Amino acid sequence: MNNAEVVVRGEGGVYATVANREDGTYTFTLPRASEATVIVSAEGYAVSQTAITVANAATKTYAATVTLTALAKQSAPKKIQETGKRVPKLNN
Repeated sequence: MNNAEVVVRGEGGVYATVANREDGTYTFTLPRASEATVIVSAEGYAVSQTAITVANAATKTYAATVTLTALAKQSAPKKIQETGKRVPKLNN
């Protein structure tokens, strides 16, 4: 998915700059041996997140997959059932 919003919140509340590679992948740089939370959202999908641990960030590169779950489509409003009562006419 190349139209997601990806936010990376590192240690101390620092946000990493995220690059959209247009092929459905996103890249960012963190200091080695640091922790971060990656939050992914897109219209029509539930927000998802994953954690990057110190062990994950100890190597030069680390790949994580975040799966988004489609939200249920909103159903049309239910038709109001008739009660059999007449609605009085308004005089104009």
